[in-house]
Amino acid sequence: MELGISMVSYFLGEAAPYAVFAGGGYLAWRFVRAYERRSTAPDQLNALADRVRMLEDVVDQVEDRIERTDEIQRFTTRVLAGHVANTAR
Repeated sequence: MELGISMVSYFLGEAAPYAVFAGGGYLAWRFVRAYERRSTAPDQLNALADRVRMLEDVVDQVEDRIERTDEIQRFTTRVLAGHVANTAR
């Protein structure tokens, strides 16, 4: 039993520098990955903002067309109602 405990102690003593080196490398890798993701996010946000602006412009154009169509329909209704009223006499 004493041999097992001393072997575990030996392996832990030998593995500790490698574990510290591997842990530091892993943390550095994660830091670099997080920095890369952060630098690409503004580009994506700008692209999305441009798309939203384009969609807002299209929605405004559609609203304008709807308003013009409503005005044309009211005008046509008045003209036809006046035409029917004049021909009924």
